[in-house]
Amino acid sequence: MLAWFLIFLAILITFYVYRKSRKSKSIVYFPVLDSERKLCLEYINSLPTEYTIPTLPLVPLNPSTILYVQTPSQLQSILSFLESSSHIGVDIEEYRSNSYLGYICLLQLSTTNFTYLIDALSLRKEILTLKPIFMNKNITKIFHHAHNDTQWLQRDFGILCVNIFDTQLAAQSLGYKKLGLNYLWKKHCKYLMSSEYKKTMQVSRWDKRPLSQEQQNYAALDAHYMGYLMGVMGKLMSKENLEYVRRETNKICAKEFSNAVDYDKCLKVMKKNSGQAIDSQNTEIFFRIFKMRDELAQKLNYFPESVCSTTYMLFVANEKNPDVESFPKEFTNSILCKNHLNDIVQAIKTGLEIPLDISREPLGTNQQRIAKKQKRYKTFIEKYTIKKKVYDNCQIQAPDGEILCYADLKKTKWYVERQLAEIISENPQIIRLNFEPNGRGFSDVEADQMHYSKEKRNECVGCGNTTSYLRYHVVPVLYRQFFPENYKSHRSHDVVLLCSNCHQIANKHSDVFKKQIAKEYDVPLNFYSDIHKAKENIYGIRKLCISLLKNNERLPEDRKKFLENKVQIFMDENPQYNALFEGFSMNEMVNKFSKEEYCKELLKVYGEFNWKKDIGNAHGKKVVEKITDLKSFIRRWRVHFINTLQPRFLPDSWSVDHLLNSPKFK
Repeated sequence: MLAWFLIFLAILITFYVYRKSRKSKSIVYFPVLDSERKLCLEYINSLPTEYTIPTLPLVPLNPSTILYVQTPSQLQSILSFLESSSHIGVDIEEYRSNSYLGYICLLQLSTTNFTYLIDALSLRKEILTLKPIFMNKNITKIFHHAHNDTQWLQRDFGILCVNIFDTQLAAQSLGYKKLGLNYLWKKHCKYLMSSEYKKTMQVSRWDKRPLSQEQQNYAALDAHYMGYLMGVMGKLMSKENLEYVRRETNKICAKEFSNAVDYDKCLKVMKKNSGQAIDSQNTEIFFRIFKMRDELAQKLNYFPESVCSTTYMLFVANEKNPDVESFPKEFTNSILCKNHLNDIVQAIKTGLEIPLDISREPLGTNQQRIAKKQKRYKTFIEKYTIKKKVYDNCQIQAPDGEILCYADLKKTKWYVERQLAEIISENPQIIRLNFEPNGRGFSDVEADQMHYSKEKRNECVGCGNTTSYLRYHVVPVLYRQFFPENYKSHRSHDVVLLCSNCHQIANKHSDVFKKQIAKEYDVPLNFYSDIHKAKENIYGIRKLCISLLKNNERLPEDRKKFLENKVQIFMDENPQYNALFEGFSMNEMVNKFSKEEYCKELLKVYGEFNWKKDIGNAHGKKVVEKITDLKSFIRRWRVHFINTLQPRFLPDSWSVDHLLNSPKFK
């Protein structure tokens, strides 16, 4: 009997070890060598301020050029190709749900001819042979949002980077409205991928082997277009833009990886996630609980969020109540609470002993707060203001030589390429149309037309600053987007350039005037339509369903039932959706809700609508619907702009009555 018992016990132990190894992978991490860090900083300081911009053709991704590298000999065979490349596109797929730090699963490197998918799990140690390539200052490594990728390379392999280009920073410097990689693909590479699909692929199981063909194609795509994007964006960038990207990427490369929990890190988390005022007491409580969670997660090798959700930690810190009964059920059931309940209660009591100091700033001297404010302002100036010329002042003439208007280089190029105009002068550029335009001028009033037939100065209309500026809408877009088409056309008169200081002043006065408008028309500033509320509710349920799908194996049974119950309550309270879910099981409903396209399908029960205009704040739309004299409304905003900012450098042709007296605008 004893022998059978021992065999049974051995089987149980083996099974337990197997499950434990499945739950928390044993991942090896390689530290950064001090000598390499010193050399890296020397290389960074010796880099030129500008980049060598590649000239590459736009070539769609060909599956035959994707090479999956999973053996040491395969990795060794590609090193010479990588070393001889002047530019390499880089991307990383990481997974962190079953470990404390997270770990790189796949490293994608793209050269002119091939895209290599390097298996970072099977080649954990061998990847160290790539160190010289990432440290080579003559090879430009091209990332998108390089901060995370460079930090992960340091964390996992002790790999430091020198001479990198970041397409996200490039997009920022060019003033793009969106900075996502799929937006850049659409804009420059003629390739479309929905944000929803990209997010789904980003959070897929990159730790599982074998990788699906879909995962391999997606991973290759992330790195494939990097070289082309650098080429096309680099040629659009000014010298100042390129210098800005160089400065920022050098900072990213020089930054040391650290997972240490300190006061500043906790404060950043609070500022990002807490909806309540930050004071000395809740900051101290959160810091203590946050540190507890980090130590426990590290000990168990669990991802910190699976030990306890940051949301519930913030709730407890903000409530400041040491009574265990006041804790949310989800917090009490967490791994953190089960291990450190008494310590959490003591942390709250200790935090309450600190004198209450209500402040959203980090605790410190007044000089430190001023210095941080100045640093934030400097970062804003560098990232968001326009430093290149906004107005190219290219002249467009009618066939008889009459000046019609001034336009940008892109517009004149469009006419010339289609042989609709001929170039009269290169510098300054003047083109003459080969056809008689359909009506000369935008207005029957001579004073209005004069505004378009004069050059525009690249300077702040408020103070005359010529170094950096932002566009400012005199009549806010909040209202103008709902104007009739003839009032929206030729709106450049009401879009002026302001430096950051004048822009801030104008915005403050504009906000005050909006409140006055809201009161006059009896439409609250934050007014949302029923369709917006329905969308918020549906997407709230979608978030729960994604959590159910993504964390299904790790969620406690009671938490899973709680989330499923919320889905059922939503269905019970919204019978208008029942027909679309008839006969569906809970699992089928969860799967459907997790897909964005299906959520959009649900919203169609409210009829056709414009996603851009009808989903957001409806204040502007409701005000415009109530306006009886649109010309007077436009004029009020222009007068308000003149009176509050008192701009000294407006063009002479700028007028509060611009286009308002023309018969074309009735």
